[in-house]
Amino acid sequence: MTLTFWGVRGGIPVPGVSTAKTGGNTVCIDIADDDGTRTVMDAGTGIIMLGKKLLAGPCGKGQGEVHIVLTHTYWDHIQGFPYFIPAFIPGNKILFWGRSVSERSLYELLDWQMKAEYNPIFALKNMGSQIAVREIGNEAVKLGRLTMTTTILPHRGKASLGYRITDGNRTVVLMGDVHVESSPHAAMVRFVEGADLLIHDIGESTHYAPEFTDEDVAALLATIREGAGDAVAVEGATEGLQIAL
Repeated sequence: MTLTFWGVRGGIPVPGVSTAKTGGNTVCIDIADDDGTRTVMDAGTGIIMLGKKLLAGPCGKGQGEVHIVLTHTYWDHIQGFPYFIPAFIPGNKILFWGRSVSERSLYELLDWQMKAEYNPIFALKNMGSQIAVREIGNEAVKLGRLTMTTTILPHRGKASLGYRITDGNRTVVLMGDVHVESSPHAAMVRFVEGADLLIHDIGESTHYAPEFTDEDVAALLATIREGAGDAVAVEGATEGLQIAL
């Protein structure tokens, strides 16, 4: 599977000269598996450019299927979806995966930002494609050849989901926004153990601010690498970064 980072920011989009190297779009990661399965992790503004790229394939012909896996529904993780062009093309299938942590269903939470007060589309049902929302429990989910399991992560106010995605002997773990006061919980460590790649969103860290420039991000990355030592290779995600597993 090949991962492409289309958005790496938390909180708000930050376009501009001072963020051009890291990128200014909010979080979105595309996982393209060898069998053609398309899994998208979170739907920040980075999903807009991904959508344009997908038009060159089945999604441009109304024959595409895209799985969008949400860590949680803070706006920086869903704000790009109203502008995801494949969702407007009849015949395409868009399947959301996630879990509501409020009295409203996940569908209601996603539909809310499409209301007339916020968006000229008015509702998810008006977008043209077939849109389904599936709430994940504790069971493993199959997406093509991928197997996906989840864990609940501590998060300010509401919980966030962590995802472990495996294809054969290759495993990637996505830890969305995580709020940890001191050391990580033992359950979090067990969930990550043995993964080939850990994607860790540090948006909840007290050491990060959404408006960080490229220089600020580089300085933070140096601090994290110093703390990690030689035990693990640490890289800072940037827009356009591709990792093949």
